[in-house]
Amino acid sequence: MFATLLYLNTLGGTRALPEPQIDQLRQELETASVDSVVIRLELQLSDSLLFHEPEQAIMHAQRALQLAEKHQDTLSCAEAFNNIGIVNTIQGKYLTGTENFQEALNHYEAVGNLDGASKILNTLGVIYQELNNTDQSIKHHLEGYNLDLEIQDYQGAAFNLYNITVAYLEMGALDSAFAYVQNIKDFQQLHGDYVSLDPILGSIHLEQNHLDSAEFYLQKALEDNIEVNDETIRISVTYSLAELAFKKKQFFRSLQYIKNIEPSIQENQFNEEQLNVHELKSKIFHEMGELEQALSEKERFISLKDSLNNINNVGRINELNAKYESEKREKEHAETEALLAEHKTNERFQKKLFLVIIATVFLVALILLISFLKKKKTNFILNQQNSEILEQRRKIISSINYAKKIQNSILIPENQIRRFLPESFVYFKPKDIVSGDFYWFSQIGDKFIIATIDCTGHGVPGAFMSLIANAKLNKVVNEKRIYDPGLILSEVHHEIFAALHQKDKSSAAQDGMDMSLCVIDQKAKQIHFAGAQNSIFLVHEENAREIKADSYSIGGSYYSQSASANFNTKTIRYDNGTYLYMYTDGYLDQFGGAENKKLNKTRFRDILLDLSRKGLQQAKLGVDQYFHSWKGNNKQIDDILIIGAKL
Repeated sequence: MFATLLYLNTLGGTRALPEPQIDQLRQELETASVDSVVIRLELQLSDSLLFHEPEQAIMHAQRALQLAEKHQDTLSCAEAFNNIGIVNTIQGKYLTGTENFQEALNHYEAVGNLDGASKILNTLGVIYQELNNTDQSIKHHLEGYNLDLEIQDYQGAAFNLYNITVAYLEMGALDSAFAYVQNIKDFQQLHGDYVSLDPILGSIHLEQNHLDSAEFYLQKALEDNIEVNDETIRISVTYSLAELAFKKKQFFRSLQYIKNIEPSIQENQFNEEQLNVHELKSKIFHEMGELEQALSEKERFISLKDSLNNINNVGRINELNAKYESEKREKEHAETEALLAEHKTNERFQKKLFLVIIATVFLVALILLISFLKKKKTNFILNQQNSEILEQRRKIISSINYAKKIQNSILIPENQIRRFLPESFVYFKPKDIVSGDFYWFSQIGDKFIIATIDCTGHGVPGAFMSLIANAKLNKVVNEKRIYDPGLILSEVHHEIFAALHQKDKSSAAQDGMDMSLCVIDQKAKQIHFAGAQNSIFLVHEENAREIKADSYSIGGSYYSQSASANFNTKTIRYDNGTYLYMYTDGYLDQFGGAENKKLNKTRFRDILLDLSRKGLQQAKLGVDQYFHSWKGNNKQIDDILIIGAKL
């Protein structure tokens, strides 16, 4: 349970302040003489220290509470009780925490503070999650989420969504957990970033035994937390890394992770976390054959568990929640009774008003009826035309979707390419339903030919060109048996030139395509390459080399003016472990980033180097994640195709 961080709402809306700001608050507190200022500073310090110095946080909260009660400052009392409850909760003292939250709720309600009420719903959800009562946890978080949306507390809403995700993960409902991860992404795209998804993604991958992915997200979460300085995040993520090392049977590494966090756990009385540490150490020592130490850690686990069970009377916690629900219903009932009484008081007045309204309505209705009769005929005609337009649109979309099936049928499945290139990927992302980009593959003896093609335009026009291009490639290679890359491109040009009657300059069909084509001879360790505008990259041992294409396209008016030119074949020897990347220009031309510029070839080269360092196992996911991060809220401007393979 501890491997996944649970978020608690705090007073100031932040998990921690930098040390210089905390020092400044302490200096201001030393010189403050007005009680209202002292209360504010004590609460700010308490809020800032909650998650890395909880004992100091509770001390400041208690000082603020004492002064606030003296001055009958109800809202400050509520904030103090809330912070005390948070420290109780992160120390595993759920009964005491619930009692303090109930006090906080009473004070929030006394001043009509909906923000405070939403905090209580979230924290009660956290407590129920720690007590393994998932249904009650999700119920409270959903109520808190809806209330946060009502008062536009988007950080609180994000916390509730995150905690629901944790609840589903603890249940083992990974599909629901992934769905809520996407919900959080969508929510934060609209309202801003409030929670990091790296810890939860790390925990999900850990649960699925995707250990490399889990380690990637957990290490990233640990690095990001250096700036935030949240001790609960550091401990949570480090413990997850200890679990991960245990699963990898790296027992000494797992113990080292535990050693990094155990002093802080003990100092801050993080009892639930200490429970998990004892349990994991017991498993580690058992696997290492250190049975005496394993038994000792198990006994410590049982002793602490019994102690916490004595502290946390689950029945009493349920009673407190039942009391909260009962008081809530009584308040709603009292409000309903008050409304009924007010309704009866106003009933006579309403009857008189009703007669006036009836007369007014009758007059207005008469005027509207005349207007309605005039418009009815026009509306009927418009509705009929609307229906026809919608039906035409439905038929067009249906036809294009069927066209997509036809276009997909010409593409060799990615898993078949892996029969020849086991370490490879195809990242294909059309801008519209159908695409002007496609890829082509053929085996010739012990060699194979692979091409990436970018036809003029995208959508339906591009798709038509892709079908023509596919047919001409099949004819030139499989029927005419031309295997030299330069000759293939030249012959495809002449086929396109003739098929679209481009010799006649008055013809409107001056479309063409860009292409990169490789004949790969793995026995001779050679690539024979020809390109029409589209280059390729070869990456080997931190060196990325661009093999440039010829600077004219296939077909179209430009090439027709240079019809005497031929495409050149380049032969490149390669070493084992070389990475080949073929691509169209859609990825490089995408606008995005901080300055909303094109991604360009330099950044693309760096991406390819990074993919090659990590290997191609997660390459498609990495390419996609970088693209969406770069694109941001911009629209995709062109079809995208990238093929990568380790030779």
